[in-house]
Amino acid sequence: MRLAAAIVLASLALAPTFARADSDSDWNDCASDDADRIISGCDRIIAEGNERKVNFAIAYYNRGVGYQKKGDHQKAIADFNRSIKINATDPKAFRARGSSYVDLGDYERAISDYTETIRLKPDFEGIYYDRGWAYVQLPDYPRALNDYNRAVEADPDNVQLLIDRGNAYAELGDIKHALDDFEKSVALKPDYALGHANRAWALAQLDKHEGAVAAYDEAIKLDPQNPDNLNGRAYSLIKLGQYDGAIADLNAALKLKPDHVNALRNRGWAYWLKNDFTRALADYDAAVKLAPEDPDTLADRAALYDDMSETEKSIADYEKVLAIAPNEGRALNGRAWGLAQKGDLDQALADSDRAVSLLPEEPNARHTRAWIHLARGEVDPALADFDKALALDPDLAGAYADRGRAYEAKGDKDKAITDYEKALSLASRQAYDDKAKAEAAKRLKALGVFVPAANAASSR
Repeated sequence: MRLAAAIVLASLALAPTFARADSDSDWNDCASDDADRIISGCDRIIAEGNERKVNFAIAYYNRGVGYQKKGDHQKAIADFNRSIKINATDPKAFRARGSSYVDLGDYERAISDYTETIRLKPDFEGIYYDRGWAYVQLPDYPRALNDYNRAVEADPDNVQLLIDRGNAYAELGDIKHALDDFEKSVALKPDYALGHANRAWALAQLDKHEGAVAAYDEAIKLDPQNPDNLNGRAYSLIKLGQYDGAIADLNAALKLKPDHVNALRNRGWAYWLKNDFTRALADYDAAVKLAPEDPDTLADRAALYDDMSETEKSIADYEKVLAIAPNEGRALNGRAWGLAQKGDLDQALADSDRAVSLLPEEPNARHTRAWIHLARGEVDPALADFDKALALDPDLAGAYADRGRAYEAKGDKDKAITDYEKALSLASRQAYDDKAKAEAAKRLKALGVFVPAANAASSR
């Protein structure tokens, strides 16, 4: 939220004594709240040319504000320039010109003017908020956050300022501080839907999905026509395994906004997790049609194709992603997996090496490379990657099953059995987990280990 420029009254004590009545009328217009009156009154004052320099600076400034009110920022800037040329020590003129630069999208010049405003008057009301907002548009979140901190010191109960600072924290990955600001905003203004929605988003980022759903409930109660809030609640419901509830929310979101790409993606995801591949693919197809150059949407559909054993289509989508974003680690990992399933292990390993270099802490990338090494007969590198994948995510059922095969290849029957049993104890997250667990159950039987029927396969 940026403050509007303020009209300034002339220094009437310095005005000439002649034409007093007309001059007063003109100045009343020039200092009014109506844009047209401001412009016409200031026009007359400037045309008459009977004022002192300081009053001409005020007239140009006020006329600039009039043009600003009408959205004519080029004319506003021209008048602010004239005002500043006469009086270069007036912080209001720099601040007002900065605001017009913001509205024209010229954020660097806006920041320069806001900085000069601060130099001339460090306590100018709202100026740190203004400059912080301009920094966000660049984007330069660290500088924005510094300015927002100064702004909050001066105005700690400004709800919109707290929301904006929370957003800056979120962009910098500091979700906990973002949540603190969103919670303060809700405490100050309990009927502010955006505050509840942002709080819900932050809770979801922290994997506190029950709290996120409750916060979205409040946001939706206050703003029931907002499809983003329905989509956000659906995401948390999916994470809680409440797929039908999520689908109901997403249906409602898409009724409000049929071209909501993220709602289509999330509904596709919910159908996918319900093993309804037909509906899932229909939603992902619709999302791709709406956003054909969006890497995340293409990568989602590629992953679905893989779960559907449509390897060629999966690879094709990943290649579209990599044509748009050559260093997209998720797509490199996905293509590596697809190529490995086709038996192209050399190209698969090349892709997988790149994926791991880009995503060294991503367990699925490590799992993929481990699988490829194992398929190539390279057991020790495979075990190293399996170990790393499972250290990063101890609940990867497929990785335990595959590491069991690696231990078998080394002749370590006991460790193989331990990993196979661990795999069967974990819930599946994707179709591959089911396949790997089925193979683990077979291997256990081959090794003479009894496998209860309930553990032979486990659905997601």
